[in-house]
This record gives sequence, C-alpha cells and structure tokens, in this order.
Amino acid sequence: MNNKYRLSASVYERETEDKKVEPPKIYFLSVEGNITEKEYFAGISANRKRLGINGKVDVEVLRRSRKDTNSAPQQVVELLEEYIRLRELGEENLIEEIPMDFIEKYGLEFIQTYLNNPDKIPRKQRNSFVTELMKIGYDINYRKYLQRYNNDMDEFAILIDRDMQTHSEINMRDCIAYCKEKKYRIGRIMEKAVLILGLITCRMLNLQ
Repeated sequence: MNNKYRLSASVYERETEDKKVEPPKIYFLSVEGNITEKEYFAGISANRKRLGINGKVDVEVLRRSRKDTNSAPQQVVELLEEYIRLRELGEENLIEEIPMDFIEKYGLEFIQTYLNNPDKIPRKQRNSFVTELMKIGYDINYRKYLQRYNNDMDEFAILIDRDMQTHSEINMRDCIAYCKEKKYRIGRIMEKAVLILGLITCRMLNLQ
C-alpha cells in the first residue's frame, strides 16, 4: 500500500456527520467502492426512521480520499485495520499517531492545542498545519471525528464484491487466508452489493 494514512473525508462530509445523533451501536464498514457503496449506506443511515430501522443502531462507512482507488480485497481490509488501530489509541493518545517530523516542526504544545481547543490557534496557522498533513494523506480532522466513537457494542466489517471481473480468485483466496490467520469472522460473500445492502438492512430492522 503506497499511503500509510488513508482515512479521509471532505469538509462537507464531516459537517453532515457532525449533525448525526450517536446511537448505542454502530456498524463500521470498509467497502471497495469509493462512491456507490457510500451512497447506499448513507441513504440507510439518513432514512432509518422511514425504513423502520431500530434507532439504537446505525451504519458508518469509513471514508477515504476520492483519489484513493485502492479497492483490492486486502486494501479494503487494511482500511478497516487502520481505523481499528486509531480507535485503540484512544482520543487522549491521538498525538502519538502524528508523524514525528510534524511534531518537531510545529511543537507538541501547538498540536495539543489544535487537538483540544483549535479555536485558540489563528486560522491561518490551523489551515497551514492541516494542509501540510493532508499532503501526506493524514486527515487529522476526520481522525478526530472518528475518535469520538468508542462503544464496546460496535461491530466492524468489510464488504467485497465476489465478481471475478473485479477481483481475481487468487486475490480473494489470499484475503480470506489473511482474515483466517487474524481470526476475523468470515461471512458469506454476496454477488451483488444490493444484496449485501438488503441483508444489512434486514439485520438492523430485527435488532432489539
């Protein structure tokens, strides 16, 4: 994988997400598509009440840059693992993940202030800091947003299309072998994303 940091969201996406009411349980999904699957599940999340979905659960698709076209099975797994590592750090330890050269350049006090009370820093300095991090693919604001989720009831999953025109059999087998080695639970892989969508929806409808 070329880029160590892949979790990323646009300002518009973060503004939309910040308005969401956090439910007790969230399904975090890493998906291969960068547009369609996100739209599927964003639609479910936004219309839970109309769909009759239990308000205690929601679905969150992990976002990445639109330029990030890494969608091979292993890369879908890697994106989810990147989020899990971020989550395990805990909000108070987010600074440990920031590259050392940025800490040396901006100073520990500056970064801690940005993480805890960014309004105390002039906008120009804030924007410069964020822009420099984005150049290496590190979206600090999206990572801060994701850090607010840390419920023991949450679940994590990847969604991969089994279509052989999309992924070779070798790639799929390698991914399955990796997941088994990591002791990840492997479910049935559906032919079409819409069927996966239906299964997730039904499961959410039935959750108590």
